[in-house]
Amino acid sequence: MRLDQLINQTLEELKQLGIAESTIKSYRYSAYSLIRNYCVKHGTNCYKPATLDSFLSAQKKRIENSEISKRHYRKLRRAVQMLHEIYQYGTLQWDYYSARSIYKSNDYFSLCLKEFLDAQHLSRGTIANLRTYILQFLCYIEHNGHCDFNALLPVVVKDYLMATAETHQGSMGNVLYALRLFFNYLKKKFIAVDRLKPDTE
Repeated sequence: MRLDQLINQTLEELKQLGIAESTIKSYRYSAYSLIRNYCVKHGTNCYKPATLDSFLSAQKKRIENSEISKRHYRKLRRAVQMLHEIYQYGTLQWDYYSARSIYKSNDYFSLCLKEFLDAQHLSRGTIANLRTYILQFLCYIEHNGHCDFNALLPVVVKDYLMATAETHQGSMGNVLYALRLFFNYLKKKFIAVDRLKPDTE
């Protein structure tokens, strides 16, 4: 398989998992561009594990020479590991990589979200999108002083929708769909009450 094809597939997988665009760009330009250049310099534009192993060995020497940081090396190593994973399995481990989203919520919200997603029988890409939209909402309400759903009022939901509409002009339908599913799940679990309705009216 051509290396460029494998790299693009890996980056697309990260996008489907809801990884931040800035993180994906960082992998593209500060990791995969180096990997691609190294492979071409060593006579191949195809996926070859031996060449990738050689690349990582070269990066270890760069650490010893203080040319790169250990943090950057770990990033390069993760980039190579993802190439191996995509080549072998055609996919990435959802739990491992999606956990690196820029959005983080408290343990209670995280548990509610995980149980909700586990209960859904939807495509992998849809699950990833649901996670992103709902996690953004949970981070918003947590930032506004809510550690659970007990005191959450409709006005807070409406304020969130008004705020997020500015950055999701083309995808508000997806945001509303995600929140409706989530609220319906919470109501069935007696976690939230009927007053919470994700609409803009």
